[in-house]
Amino acid sequence: MQDRKRFWLMLLLMLVNDFISPRIYGDFWYDKPPMYYWLVAGSFKAFGVSEFAARFPSALSAVLCVVLVYWAMGGGDR
Repeated sequence: MQDRKRFWLMLLLMLVNDFISPRIYGDFWYDKPPMYYWLVAGSFKAFGVSEFAARFPSALSAVLCVVLVYWAMGGGDR
């Protein structure tokens, strides 16, 4: 099974069944940290199951990282 299909299947199962432990076909699936799956599952609940909702947590994390680096470098203290 392709990774993309496996990822979507696991996220949909998390929305319906067990939100704590990612599983595929009854086996625990811990290839990636579960927090990312939780963020995408929450995005699916907020925006519906779509490509935008799947990409939103990654985009938000990228923007927050840029803001954090800017703040850490003293960007606002001129």
